[in-house]
This record gives sequence, structure tokens and C-alpha cells, in this order.
Amino acid sequence: MSEEKALPLRGVRCRGCGRTAFPVQDFGCERCGAHGDDLEPVELSGNGTVLALLTVHEHPDPAVPTPAAIAGIQLEEGPVLRARVGAGVDAAGAAVTAAADGGVLVFQKRNGADNR
Repeated sequence: MSEEKALPLRGVRCRGCGRTAFPVQDFGCERCGAHGDDLEPVELSGNGTVLALLTVHEHPDPAVPTPAAIAGIQLEEGPVLRARVGAGVDAAGAAVTAAADGGVLVFQKRNGADNR
């Protein structure tokens, strides 16, 4: 995998209660329901922690390479998302950071972090 410059992760932060959501949306805050100008666009750090990990061995789209490791990741700002993870990310609790591989979001092991 050739690592490229990290993709910017953009979300919204509620000015009313401070909750952050990913990806950018205008439906309203998941916590307090604020909407419109109360949702402020923010760039997220891309740093997070693996909550759960699984390996996909077969995908219905033959263009998607398998096996592929997929993780539930909680970003430092709060949102939880699912994304591919790179080699070396092998357990829940691992500290990861967003990177790009051919324009696709992939989370890699974070350098210098106390990974489990």
C-alpha cells in the first residue's frame, strides 16, 4: 500500500451543545436537534482508536480487493465510523490516523502512539 497525504476529514460541530458529527450533514445535531447556522463546519484530526476489527474475505464487487480489514473507529472528536485499516492494525485499542491510499480513506497505525 502506498501511503499518500492524509485526506482531510470534515465534519460539523454543534454550536449549541458541542457534539461533533461525521461526515458533514445538515440534518441537525444528533444530541440537541440544533440545525442550520448552529452547525459549524470543522476539520477533524483524523486520529482515533480502533473499537472493533474484522476481515472481509469475499466482497460482492470483484473490483474490491480482499481480504480487507475493516474497523469501527472512534475519532478523537467523538464520532464513530467504519473504514479500512492498513497492515499492522490488528487489535481493538490500536491508535490510528487517517491516510489515503489511491484516494481511498485508510486508517494506519499512528506513529509514536502506545499501540496495544
